[in-house]
Parts: sequence; structure tokens; C-alpha cells
Amino acid sequence: GLPHSQAAVRRVIALAVVILALVVAGGAGLMTYAAASADQAQVAEERDLISRKMSDLRDGQTQQLVSVAAWDEAYSNLTIRLDPDWADRNVGYYFVHDLGMDAAFLLDEGGRPVYAWIGKERTDPAAADTLRTAMAPLVAEMREQEAVNARLAGIIRPVGRDAAMTRSGLVMVGGHPYLVAASTVTSENSGPKAIPARIVVTAKRLDGPLLSNFESDLHIREAHIASPDARGAATSPLVDVHGYVVGQFAWTPKRPGLEVFRRTAPVLGLVLIALVGCGVTLALRIGAILRELAAGDGALERTMA
Repeated sequence: GLPHSQAAVRRVIALAVVILALVVAGGAGLMTYAAASADQAQVAEERDLISRKMSDLRDGQTQQLVSVAAWDEAYSNLTIRLDPDWADRNVGYYFVHDLGMDAAFLLDEGGRPVYAWIGKERTDPAAADTLRTAMAPLVAEMREQEAVNARLAGIIRPVGRDAAMTRSGLVMVGGHPYLVAASTVTSENSGPKAIPARIVVTAKRLDGPLLSNFESDLHIREAHIASPDARGAATSPLVDVHGYVVGQFAWTPKRPGLEVFRRTAPVLGLVLIALVGCGVTLALRIGAILRELAAGDGALERTMA
């Protein structure tokens, strides 16, 4: 009868409302998931770019160092006889003033600083002790490799830049992270002569103006060095030459997913309002039809009575 039909129609309407709610909720959930996934992919890409940038900086710093260390003049003025004036022009002033390093110094055969330029001028070599101590694992690796190379001298004898032994890494000194590079001083024509060789070192603070280069080159914002235990989506661990995490490179990432979500939210809102409006209108119209049918049915029953 009519009451049964009305109940069936009401169930259909209720089911349609549930389906509509599920579709809207599913669409919103899918958009949210897509936005979050896009943001995560962006952070992963930026983290990879930062890692590559860090590696490129270390490689560039090492190559700059080798250009001076693998040189007959350098061997004469840094190894055979230390000429501080020559070192000022070609090591201290050159690396710090011209190339933007924070420190440049020379280690003797025993690993002790015998020359140092830190900041704006030549300084007491002892001022480089903290950096030298922090980078001890790199020097130890170089000395071990020197011993191996000495045993193979009759088989392999590189010359020029190939004869310069290099290492680079990150150290923490005074609460500041530094990128350090080291190279043995060697003759460009005859290769290494003195073993152990003297070592030229440069150091560049990572938490100084260098951070601005990361921001401009990689188009990231608010780059800074955070504590080792800092947590966040946009962080990359800083591992020193000892293998310890000594800090986190942190930044504010781009949020492409969120931006897309924000731009489409008004449109989605309008669609949602339109769907709800259509659903309400349809429900009201069906309700009116049912009431008209009920009234007609009642009138028919009274007439037949």
C-alpha cells in the first residue's frame, strides 16, 4: 500500500544521503591524502638537493685546496722551508679573503699546526688546535693511506694533482658546524717526496652566510642549523667525521600539495554546497509528493467509505 511505498522511498532517500556523504568524505579524504603525499615528496626532493649541495661544497672546497697544495712553489715554501709571507699570500689571504673560508692552516709532519690564518689575519698556529683536534680522524686516514702508498711506490707513483691526498668532512667546533677539507702538500711534477707530508687545511662555517647560498640556490626558506634531537619533516642530519649526528640542517619546505588544496578548496566548497542543496531540494520535493499522495489516498478512502 501507500504507507509501505512511502517507507521504501524514505529508505531510498536515506541511502542516497549516505552515499552522497560517503562520496563527499571520500573526495575530501583523497584530496587531503594527495596533498600530503605531494608535500612529502617535495620534502624528500629538497632533502636530496641539500645532500647534493653539501657534497658539491665539499668537493669544490677540496679542489680549491688541491690547486694550491699540488704545486712546486707550495712544496718549496710550505714543506722544504716554511715561508710565512708566501703562505699569507697563497694560503691565508687567498683562501679566507678571496674564497670566503673562515680559516686556513698548515699541519706539519707530526700533525701540529705551524701556520694559521683565521679571520682577517695570520694568527698564532695554536689557535687552530681546536679545528685540528676535531678533524683528527681525517688526518689519521690520510696517514694510513700514505703508508699504503709508500709500500706501493714501486708500482704506482702518481704526479701532479693525482699525487695530492685529500679528505673532507664536517666537524663541530665551539657549537658551530664547519666544512673542512685537507690536502697533502706535494710537488706537481715529481709527486710526493716527504712522507709523512705536510697538510693544508681550510674550514668554512656552515651556519654562517653559507646558509643564504642554500636558500638562493635551492629555493628553500628559513634554512638553519638545529640541535641533533630536533624533529620535523624538513630536516637532514649532519654527521661529523667521527660518525656522530651533531646537528640537523632544517628549513621550511615548499608545500605544493597544500597550495593546490588551498586553491581548489573554494571550488570544492561550492560543489559540496551545490550537492547538498540539490539533495535537500530533492528530499523536500519527494516529501511534498509523498504528502500529496497521502492526502489523495486519505480523500479516496473517505469517499469510498
